[in-house]
Amino acid sequence: MNQEKTELQQAKAHVQAYVSNHLELAKLEAAERSAKVAASIAVSLLRVILLLIVVGFLSFSAAFYLSDLLGAYHFGFLTVGGFYLLVLIAYVTVGKSVVHRMYTNSIINKIFKNYD
Repeated sequence: MNQEKTELQQAKAHVQAYVSNHLELAKLEAAERSAKVAASIAVSLLRVILLLIVVGFLSFSAAFYLSDLLGAYHFGFLTVGGFYLLVLIAYVTVGKSVVHRMYTNSIINKIFKNYD
């Protein structure tokens, strides 16, 4: 009887250790995935900032070039501004849901991606 009690206590201790280890593993995996998603978002943000800088310089270059062609600075800058206004209108009317869905799917895929 005493031996059975000891075996049950050992089995109980093994089950508790297993559950504790499994929970710790789940926490570590969640932390790893969260860190990878955060790093991916940070890198993407840096890329966007660099892209905005490049687009800004290209926009100024295009505006000055168009100013030379059109004969006045304000015409060149108005043309570039009008182009960006058209891009904004197209984004608001058509692309907003597409872009939102694309980023949502990208983040979900990064969270549930198997990193083995």
